[in-house]
Amino acid sequence: MPIDLTDYAHTAADRGWGSGWPNCVAGSDLATVVSARSGTSLAVRKALAVLVDTLVDWTERPEGGNYRLKPEQCGGFNCRPIDNTSVASNHSWAIAVDLNWKDNPFSFDPQHTVTDLVATVWKWYGFAWGGNYHGKKDWMHFEFMGTPADAAERTQAALVDLAVGAVPGLPLNLDSAGPAVAMLQARLDRDFPDFAHLVVDGDYGPKTKTAVREFQHRAGLAETGDADRITLEKLGLVSP
Repeated sequence: MPIDLTDYAHTAADRGWGSGWPNCVAGSDLATVVSARSGTSLAVRKALAVLVDTLVDWTERPEGGNYRLKPEQCGGFNCRPIDNTSVASNHSWAIAVDLNWKDNPFSFDPQHTVTDLVATVWKWYGFAWGGNYHGKKDWMHFEFMGTPADAAERTQAALVDLAVGAVPGLPLNLDSAGPAVAMLQARLDRDFPDFAHLVVDGDYGPKTKTAVREFQHRAGLAETGDADRITLEKLGLVSP
């Protein structure tokens, strides 16, 4: 089922996650995810642990998000209210994580290091990003907006989509959306800034098709505007 990433009218309790601050989740329902690359440790709900572990692994992989976490700047479960309020924080339900908080502060300043690619992929699996808040941005913050059943569904999808060496259904075209499209957009923006200028949103729209066609033209490929396997191979997104 679709997850509404803008539905802040409903709490985690409304979505079936039990009670938050001040009656926080019991320790027996928590799990600790530890990144294999940076050693970053995040305490989250057991129902979210595999999904968060998969996303963190992809986030740090060079061929994935290529974004290194800093263990001293990351956290998950915290039994507390939202700062300066009496409203329970989603951290008290252990369904939210903060990534590299000094580099991605809660601020009106637009400066942050988490990339649009990383944010887009986390959002695809049900995590709202504080960088999309109106007004003051919480650049570090990702919170799961679905139910426990949604978490199970997104976990199974992520295990397939974000696995090492995963190849998406091809070709990618105007009917496509998701992490593979976001990675395609980010690669075109990175390697061909003179013509790509894409929004990394995971939606294979007309601008993405035009950019793919221009890349195919320069690479001597059939200029279909659809990203087939040979196009992704030439871009270094899948192995030959």
